Amino acid sequence: MNRSTLRWRRLDRLERHLGVLRAAHAENRTDLAGTQHCEHQGLARHTRTLIEQNMYAFARRNAERCDLLLHRQHRERAPDLVGLLRRSLLTDDLPPAKEIQRSLHLAEDDGHIEAALITLRGMCS
Repeated sequence: MNRSTLRWRRLDRLERHLGVLRAAHAENRTDLAGTQHCEHQGLARHTRTLIEQNMYAFARRNAERCDLLLHRQHRERAPDLVGLLRRSLLTDDLPPAKEIQRSLHLAEDDGHIEAALITLRGMCS
């Protein structure tokens, strides 16, 4: 192992230790955001990324195949499909991907839609 790697490991270890010390100091202060707030912010970032990137990508690819949305204007279909996905995927009891596909009235696509839903389902769990 070279010196550079050892320095980076030592720096990483010191930064983690400093983070623990800061967290312990901040935990007792009432004028700072606590650990729960930081965890909530991390979860909010993750959820926003999941919806804005992953669910929207799925919806843009598959909105035209969703029988539930054929009466909607073309530009409204992807956002509406994201709403349906959120209701199906962001629950305590995640249904199987095949059931989600059926509930959204998405036509069979040689398993591509089901595979994409399995991926999204994994991200949501």
